[in-house]
Formats: sequence, structure tokens, C-alpha cells
Amino acid sequence: MIINHDDYDVIKAKETRKERVAALLTLLPQRGPQAFEEVVEALRPNNSWLADELESQLNELNDSSSTSAADELNNVMRAGAVPTLPAVHVPRQVYTEAVRAGLRELKEGRFLAVHGMAGIGKSVCVNHALRDAELVFSHFPGGVFWVSVGQADTDVLINKVQALCERVVG
Repeated sequence: MIINHDDYDVIKAKETRKERVAALLTLLPQRGPQAFEEVVEALRPNNSWLADELESQLNELNDSSSTSAADELNNVMRAGAVPTLPAVHVPRQVYTEAVRAGLRELKEGRFLAVHGMAGIGKSVCVNHALRDAELVFSHFPGGVFWVSVGQADTDVLINKVQALCERVVG
């Protein structure tokens, strides 16, 4: 369900149609990567012209923003202190895709743990998985924040967690 009863009440309470549409469009990104497509499909039976127009506009936006999406992803990675990928690394596609799948399935308040022996490439694998713009923008609209905890000094770790809390809370 994309919109629950509380969401409906908030949207319906808006005075104008423009405010109701704005409330719905603000809500959609918080409902996951398929929310927009589900709304378009819900419109199709009775308002196919609108569904077609929304799809067309989305396709144009996706086509024109592919390079800017890469730039935006790099900005998100920098803002979240995600380290750059090493110049030389061995992509482990199977493990990278497993991490991406785990990230896509995350529910609010849940975590994904990647574990293994030191030096086998866990951090590089996760970092590589995060280089997927569609994954980051659809599942983590607020961005990502990188915190290394394995070898971190306690004070450094506390400062990083504090910075994360300030970013999340605002």
C-alpha cells in the first residue's frame, strides 16, 4: 500500500488541488522505488492520457539527466564521506549484487551487516554496490553516510555518529 489512511487524511486536509498534489508528490519518494510506477498504473484505467504523459515526462527526465545523475551520485557520496573506490580493485560482481539486493530489501529501522575476514574486500564491495545511482536515489533519498567502525578510535567513532545524528535530525 502506497498511501495509508493517515497519509490520505493529510493529503485530503490540504485546501487546494495544487496543495494536495504537492503533498502526494512529496510522499511518493518516501514510499520506495515502485511508488511512482504504481500510481501511474492506478491512473491508467480511467486516465490513460495522464498515465502516458507522466511516463513520457519521466522518460524524458531520465534521458536528460543520466550524466547529471552520475554527478549527483558523486556529490551524495562525498557528502556522506563515502571513500572513493581504490584505483585498483577486483570487482566481485556476485557479492556486489548480493549487497545491492540486501540494501534494496532493507526496511526502516533495519541494518545490513557484511562480515568476513579482515582484508577480503568487504568495504570495497559495499562501496562498489553504492555506486548504483538508481539504488541510492530510490532507496536512500536522504543520502548515505559512511562510518567505518572496525579499527576506529572511540573518539573518532563518537564524532562520526554525532555528525550522522545531526545530519539525520537536521
